[in-house]
Amino acid sequence: MPRRSAVIGTLNVLTGTLMMWGGAQEVQAYLGVETWAVGIGSLGFLAGMTFSASGIALLLAHPVARRLVTIGGLGSAAVHAVGVVTGLIGVAGLFLGVAYPLLAVIGARRLPPAAAPGDRTPADAARERTGEPGPRDHGTPRTAVV
Repeated sequence: MPRRSAVIGTLNVLTGTLMMWGGAQEVQAYLGVETWAVGIGSLGFLAGMTFSASGIALLLAHPVARRLVTIGGLGSAAVHAVGVVTGLIGVAGLFLGVAYPLLAVIGARRLPPAAAPGDRTPADAARERTGEPGPRDHGTPRTAVV
C-alpha cells in the first residue's frame, strides 16, 4: 500500500470518528428540543460513519475506497457547511468537516491506480477478454462455451 493511501486512510478514520462523536453529541443535546438540529446531527453522524468507512477501505485497498471517500467527503462538507451557516458548528468544525474532507477527496482522486484497485487497468480488461484467471480469481470453476 502506498504511503499516501495509508496516510489518507488513517486520517479519514480519525476524522470520521470525530464527526460521528460530534453528530451524536448534537443529537443528544437537542433531542426533543430542536428537530432540525437533531436532523443535522444525524446526518453528520452518517457522514462521519461513511468517512470512517472510506478510511478503512483505503487501508484495506478495497475497490470502492475512492467512491467512499468521495461520498463521505462531499456529504460531510455539505452537512458541516449547513451547520456553520446555522450556527451549530464553529470554526474548528469548518476546518475538520469541510476543508479536510474536500482535500481528502482531491487526494484520493490523485492516488495511482495501484492504490485504488477499483480502477481497471488494461491488463484487467485483457484478462476478462481471454477468460484467464486473474489475481482475485479464487479458483472458481469455469464452464466451456461450445
